[in-house]
Amino acid sequence: MKRILKLLVPMLFLSSIPVQANTLVQSQISAVTLYPDQALVQREAKIGVESGVNTLALPIEAFSIDAPSATAKVFGKGKIISVQIQTVPLPEPPQEKIRELENKIESLSKDKQAVLNRKNAAARQETFLDAVAEFSQTQVPRELETRMLDPEALIATFELLGDRYHEVYRRMSEFDREIEGIDKDIRLVRRKLNDLRKPGEDKQKVIEVVFDSAEKQQVRILADYVAHNAYWSPVYRVSVPQEKGDIDLTMNARIVQKTGGDWSNVALSISNAVPLKGVSLPSLSTWWIDLPRARQEAPRASGRQTVGKLMRAQPQAEMAEKAAPSADAAEYAAARKKEAGIAFEYELSRPVSVPSRQKETLLPLYTKALSGKFYYYCVPRINDRAYLVCEAKPDQEMLAGPMHVYFGGHYMGKTRFNPESRESRFMLALGADRAVQVRREKVGDHLDETFLGKFERSMVVRELNYRITVENRKDEPIRMHLLDQVPVAKTDKIKVEDMAFDPEPDKKDYQDQSGVMMWQVTVKPRASETIDMGFTVAYPKDQPPMGL
Repeated sequence: MKRILKLLVPMLFLSSIPVQANTLVQSQISAVTLYPDQALVQREAKIGVESGVNTLALPIEAFSIDAPSATAKVFGKGKIISVQIQTVPLPEPPQEKIRELENKIESLSKDKQAVLNRKNAAARQETFLDAVAEFSQTQVPRELETRMLDPEALIATFELLGDRYHEVYRRMSEFDREIEGIDKDIRLVRRKLNDLRKPGEDKQKVIEVVFDSAEKQQVRILADYVAHNAYWSPVYRVSVPQEKGDIDLTMNARIVQKTGGDWSNVALSISNAVPLKGVSLPSLSTWWIDLPRARQEAPRASGRQTVGKLMRAQPQAEMAEKAAPSADAAEYAAARKKEAGIAFEYELSRPVSVPSRQKETLLPLYTKALSGKFYYYCVPRINDRAYLVCEAKPDQEMLAGPMHVYFGGHYMGKTRFNPESRESRFMLALGADRAVQVRREKVGDHLDETFLGKFERSMVVRELNYRITVENRKDEPIRMHLLDQVPVAKTDKIKVEDMAFDPEPDKKDYQDQSGVMMWQVTVKPRASETIDMGFTVAYPKDQPPMGL
């Protein structure tokens, strides 16, 4: 009986408070914290309230939100009774918004037609190139029968055709991607338009804040919620000076924002933290071992299955409590700025606008100088070109992402930074230097089928010797990291022995790759250095090895 009275007293108290009607409150997005897979959106509103319980509804435009994540603060005298996501009927269809979306669809359709026209022009260029190539297939053999063609002119013609085909195909691919993006934008706008036009569906999501006001007053409301279909990823721009000094690294945030609501002049923060969403810490269960049993007996459930059953057996209220971020989530993000090595967050210096659309938005986060170590890199067994390389050590804030490399103001290409690589560094290829020549040649290949000694008579012994020459035609010394390899047998029927190197490699089994050797060679100006390597391979006479 006492318990029933305890429950009834608050209800009687609330029922005695005069409740104001549900009030739609005009609000705007004032701040956004963008995570790698979602966004924490903050809406701000100001409104006058009456004394007593006021039900305030802040409309939101997001397509998909995490309803339990909604929280609110009311700056005024009184108490917050509840905060939740609700769906309320619209007072009247927003005709102005409908006209705006219709105009946007028309504009996007015109943009699509313009891209289609450019694609058709590129297709006509491809048809012309096909005609030239078809003509060459018949004309060149005829010319060869009557006179000798200039090889250089013929090669130049073929290279020109190849370059033109490559350019046409590249542009066609760009047009296809652009058309695909416009189509997605049109579908997104049509979805918004259909939501507004559906009969009987004139409803809207709102953040409902029930506030018990101590007096008639003006209050300020800050409401937060997690919106999906918004994420960011890093894109780097690395500039290496021609004089080979410190490199400038710029980290940009590539933002995709398709929540359904535009972010206009908001305080935007970029965070690499991954919010926990119903994820518990890992744990271990008993490690069972047993003897084989009869087949008809049901097998024991694995640890993963057991955990899954336990999770499903938990009460729904407890699961919701774990899955829903608490009101402290936003404060934890602010504190993470002080936690080195866990997460970082960048707040942009001034308000920005990020519309809800299919296209990406690129915003710079920071620029910093990194010290670079320069040397040449060559793997002559694969490619005899000597590549100038800049090696730099990343800081803890760098995440995995593409890198666009510039050397002396010229674009050199695109690579990818992976912080989980084995080495705590990254390498930037700056192009091949023709003034550094590398040659790898086989200087010995002796086969002996009657070798007597430590090998059996049925074995074949093959002795191989290689020489690598590094020639520096520059007027300054160079340092080179040169990689080569010796074979590694997968079976004990093959023996690789008598390995000899001059000079010895600086690192054997480089980067945990068996048989890979790395030399660090310094070559004086207008000079050359050589590396000699040799080994023997013994294998059965009737089973010659593959890959040798």
